[in-house]
Amino acid sequence: MNTPSEAVTTVLVLGGNGFVGSKLCKYASHHGCKVVSVSRRGPGEPTEMKGSNKTIGNNIAPSDVLRMADESGPKEDETESDNVITNSSPGIGSVKHVIADAGDVAQMTKVFEEHGPFNAVVHSIGVLYDNKSTLRFLNEYASGSGSAATHENDTYDRSIRESSFIAIDLSMKMMKHLHSLNLHPSACPFIFISASEASWTIQSPLPYVERYLEAKRKVERQLSHASIKEYLRPIIVRPSKIYTSERPLASLTAIPNFIGSFFNLPYVDKPVHLNTLVCAILQSINDTNCAGVKESVEIEQLASQYLPGSDNIEEG
Repeated sequence: MNTPSEAVTTVLVLGGNGFVGSKLCKYASHHGCKVVSVSRRGPGEPTEMKGSNKTIGNNIAPSDVLRMADESGPKEDETESDNVITNSSPGIGSVKHVIADAGDVAQMTKVFEEHGPFNAVVHSIGVLYDNKSTLRFLNEYASGSGSAATHENDTYDRSIRESSFIAIDLSMKMMKHLHSLNLHPSACPFIFISASEASWTIQSPLPYVERYLEAKRKVERQLSHASIKEYLRPIIVRPSKIYTSERPLASLTAIPNFIGSFFNLPYVDKPVHLNTLVCAILQSINDTNCAGVKESVEIEQLASQYLPGSDNIEEG
């Protein structure tokens, strides 16, 4: 594990190739952060790395971990090896894409050891319909990331709960290690993207929804333990449906929430724009007083603090 740099924020994004994660990586790197993006698929599905003869995508098994590619490809001032392409452009952050299974302890341990320590950890892994759902064929059209959920590990419990628990445990070990070196860094922000429906006090009539929410609730409960707060700063963002004009088909699922929230129907929350959510996450990293559960209104407030007028951010 390297020593931390106070000058540059290094953010670990789990699910960095997903709907929210990919946008977060883009925004964070644009604003000067070093980003380590972890996903089973790498930066594309499949994507040819510019200046390279390698292809990264579903044809690479999770066991072929820790192949990395900078999001923008190599430039004149970049260095390249068999598994690393690093953007060294001054004044601009970078994104390193690591192919790894966030639900595998050994692979994630290697990520923390080789690319940590991190100033912030964001868990953005999710799947609309898991592999137990009869509606999983709709992921290709309705899911923001287009995840097919065909892998045996594509269950809500493993993709959400297990991967979160592993990341929380490794983040705690990372912080304890830094304290043992008398570095005494501030508590590491751990941002978990939950769902507004996790606050429901009633059971969902749809089994797949209940499995999804129960996985989210277990992570929320884990982050509420006092022992964790000594080293981590847990931030639980609870957006309802997330929409963006970049994914019009995925945004269709937000229409019922728009209608329901307009008429103030119970258990229906206002959808959140993707850019608003991403700006809120970045602001929660910057704001050392930010912690706890953040519902839709607080998400919008955080986003406006990060970038005034973020409710009207142009797509990009």
